This record gives sequence, C-alpha cells and structure tokens, in this order.
Amino acid sequence: MAGRRRKYPVDFSDRADNDLLAHRDYIPRDKPKTADKWLRGIKRRIDLLRFFPWLGEVIPEALEFGLEIRHLVYGNYRIFYLFVGERVSIVRIIQAARQIRPEMFGLGQLEEPGG
Repeated sequence: MAGRRRKYPVDFSDRADNDLLAHRDYIPRDKPKTADKWLRGIKRRIDLLRFFPWLGEVIPEALEFGLEIRHLVYGNYRIFYLFVGERVSIVRIIQAARQIRPEMFGLGQLEEPGG
C-alpha cells in the first residue's frame, strides 16, 4: 500500500521496565495525576520509535562501547535504545544528569530475537 508507514516492534529490557516504574514512583505519591501524565508522555515519546527508529541520535559514549546506542530525551530523562534486526530495544531510561557508564546498560544480556 502506498503511503503506509512500516511499524517496527518495540520491546523493553528488564532494566528499562524497572527504570520506568522507579521514575514514575519517584513522583510524590500525593500527585498521582502527575505520575500518570509523566508515564503517558514518556510512552508516547517511545511510541514514535515504532515508525521512526532512527529518530534518536547515536550517543557519543556508545562509540566507546562499540555499539550504536541511540537516545531520545523526554524532560529530564534519556531513553536509551538499540535498533537492531528490524526491532527497537529500549535498554535504559535514566535521568539526563547521570554520567553514562558501560555497565549501566548490561548489554551482555541483549540478544537478537530468535537467538
């Protein structure tokens, strides 16, 4: 079909799932609407990757790791992901102010789908 965009699958590592919940839970408990709004917003940002997996730029630190880890920014958070084998894998969601180190990504745990 002409004009139809390709849709890529997006999955989350366990670490990224934990990051997402931890950041949501960090928002004061007396502001549940704020937490829900943040969660919806970051999920919308991530959902863009289904259609535009090259949207995020390769992070300079990734070159040191030998991988093309990309990132998107949402507020004060960086969403780190890989686009490999026609699949987007969210590897971490980290506060933007944190210094990035290779061990934060646990990349030895990532595998190609079906591998």
